[in-house]
Amino acid sequence: MLLKDWRHLRGRTQEWLAEETGIDQALISKYEHGVRPLVPNVRKIEAATGGEVTLEDWYPTGAKGEVKGG
Repeated sequence: MLLKDWRHLRGRTQEWLAEETGIDQALISKYEHGVRPLVPNVRKIEAATGGEVTLEDWYPTGAKGEVKGG
């Protein structure tokens, strides 16, 4: 699921997510506009979203479980 879609479905703001994750709000905005986060930040986002936004959403895996384009 896209991060922005998740936030809208849950009624959460970028500011809320920034507070929950410790990631700067400006960086969250960049993630929502196509910048891929580093894995440690993805893990923080996964935790804050209850696992509804995952590493797979930014870095899809191939048939062999390899990260594509990362």
